[in-house]
Parts: sequence; C-alpha cells; structure tokens
Amino acid sequence: MADAGASFGRGAVAIALLMSGVACAGQRELPALHRAARTGDLAAIESLLKAGAPVDAPGGGNGWTPLQHAIHKGQTAAVKALLAAGADANAGSRPDSSAYQRGITPLMMAAGYGQLETVKALLAAGADPRASHGKVNALWAAAGFGAIADVTDGPPLGSCFPDVMDAILAKAPDLRLEWGIEARLTYWLAKPECKRLIDRLRAHSGSAPVRGMEVTR
Repeated sequence: MADAGASFGRGAVAIALLMSGVACAGQRELPALHRAARTGDLAAIESLLKAGAPVDAPGGGNGWTPLQHAIHKGQTAAVKALLAAGADANAGSRPDSSAYQRGITPLMMAAGYGQLETVKALLAAGADPRASHGKVNALWAAAGFGAIADVTDGPPLGSCFPDVMDAILAKAPDLRLEWGIEARLTYWLAKPECKRLIDRLRAHSGSAPVRGMEVTR
C-alpha cells in the first residue's frame, strides 16, 4: 500500500507540474505582445497587433499564446481585446518538447482560475468546452484541479467554482467527466463544499458519487 501511495503521489505531482508549465525546460524571453497581455496594456496590445504581431504566437517557457498569458494574470480586458482581434479561443500550450497532441486550452485555464467573465467570453468566441488534456477538461479545472495545476499563481488549494461549472454545462449539457489520477487528487484536496460539487459533477456524468479516494460504481 505504501508503494501504491507513493506512486500516486509522484504521478499527481508530475501531472500538476506539466499542466502548470513548470516541466517545460527553461524560460524564454517573452515577446512584446505577450508582455502587454500579461500586464493588461490595451494600448500596447492594439499598437503591436496593428504593427503585425502574430496574435497566436507561442511565447515563454510553456509556449502559451498571448491569450493564455492574459488569462494567467487575470487580465480580462486584455483577453477580450485579443479575442476581438481574432485570437484562437481553442489554442493550447504546445511546447516543442510536449508529447501531447492537445495542450491546455484557454478555457481550461480560465475555468481553473475561476474567471467567470473570461470563461463566458471564451465560450462566446467559440471555445470548445469538450476539449481535454488527458482526462482533464474545463469542468475538472473548475471543480478544483486548476488550483493544483498552478500552485504558485492559482487559487488556494481545495478551491472550486460552481458558477464557472454552470456556465460550461449551460454551453455543453452533455459534457461528461472521466475519473483518473487528476480527479482523485482534486477530490482528496477539495474543501467540503467542493467535494459536494465534485459529487454533483459525477452524478451528472452518470456515475455514482465518489467516497473518499474511491469510486462507487
């Protein structure tokens, strides 16, 4: 049992590091548009885009687009400006070293940070609520995995965002969850009210509510 627990812990940490971008080797100097997105400098964003800066270019050690950098820093106005300029609402972080075909989308990030206004803007811009990274989708991010994925800049561990979840389900009522290591870690760390939210999510998916670290089927 000890070996199994240690294996679970190592796997969970590895997933969290990958999703937060810490696993990407090194840090690269950010292009000007990415810096403007992170600081919410709308004038600079407009000027750089008019000068031909690519709106969806990856930048930084984790290969995020300007849109993702704006979400990371909670710059809602910058998010809307980039979307209005044609930013891809479904862009994922795809660093050259990544073995994954699909990365972390802007919607997953915004859901994980609890950014309801940004989530609504992304959905209105065509963000796919069904996109997933492994077994993690935007619903799991809103249920608490977003806090695990970014332990440095994200919300407190155990946090969850019911309003964000409702917005996602309103757009994709058929959305389903998969139970895996990410979900187990999320449930284990969740606050009591967030455990109830995860139970609600599991009930919505057609599976019985979870109990502790186990799944009742």
